[in-house]
Amino acid sequence: MVLAKGRDTFMDYEYHQYWSQLHARLKGQLRAVGHPLLSERLNQLKYASEAETMKRAVLTISNAFQKERLREISHLDLGAGTGFWTELLYGRFCPMVLK
Repeated sequence: MVLAKGRDTFMDYEYHQYWSQLHARLKGQLRAVGHPLLSERLNQLKYASEAETMKRAVLTISNAFQKERLREISHLDLGAGTGFWTELLYGRFCPMVLK
């Protein structure tokens, strides 16, 4: 149950049905896990911006590890949906070797 926006009452929310129907309708689009009311292009731009922020954060952490001469960084991706973040982490940072 969730509180309906602008109301003092609760409404039924069947998460499994909601997400199943959304993914069936949007088949692999970022809109299925991003913002379903925005166009796919706006979701792509939103995700690209968020990805740049995440890359900078991970590089900052990586640089701090190097400064402390720590050679191993682990990450845990609890992703769901289209795999956008998993692909970004794996593609950008898994091959990284700290020296």
